[in-house]
Amino acid sequence: MKTLYYINGKQVDINTYYSASSSDFIRKYLWKSCIFYYKSHPNEFEFIARFSDEKHLAFSLMEAYERTDDYKEQMKKINSNDKGCLLIFLLIFGFLILVLPLILLFTGALD
Repeated sequence: MKTLYYINGKQVDINTYYSASSSDFIRKYLWKSCIFYYKSHPNEFEFIARFSDEKHLAFSLMEAYERTDDYKEQMKKINSNDKGCLLIFLLIFGFLILVLPLILLFTGALD
């Protein structure tokens, strides 16, 4: 499977794509953790670099990184952050929809 990256209809490499896409925090975070992983595991980087051409090296690195335990840990961190935001949203929503009308009803503000 080959992934092509485009910005404004022009094909670019993966580094240019991620630097231009400032709104996609998760992809940037995973790309940075991928780079950090290969800096701490140079033998794996060397093995992948030997069998990949320069144009597809970044894709090959990310594809191999997705099979590591470090990637799974990073995804757990990302998903746990999402659950925290969801919990805060549900608490605020529950208060506004359920509790606030009851308070207003019993204080006589709705009369």
